[in-house]
Amino acid sequence: HVISISNQPQRFRTLGLFEQNELLGLGVIEFQTGDIPLFAIHPEKRRQGLGTYLFHQLQKRNESGIVKIVNVDASNKSILDFISKLGIT
Repeated sequence: HVISISNQPQRFRTLGLFEQNELLGLGVIEFQTGDIPLFAIHPEKRRQGLGTYLFHQLQKRNESGIVKIVNVDASNKSILDFISKLGIT
């Protein structure tokens, strides 16, 4: 998806969470489809509400009414729990 994003950047919105110039989280949404191809929170900053905040900020930039987190590792229980908590199926 990185190639897709760099080839058509106008289709995406990228948001970063920073603390004193340190990147804590990053999310990218294709605002016309609601696809989120990139979503990451620094491992030491997880479970502090940053992921939920970042997800809601991405949602605000979504024009489709549907949100899909794509490329999810189905063996990662932590991300599956997070997605479930957000109410995404």
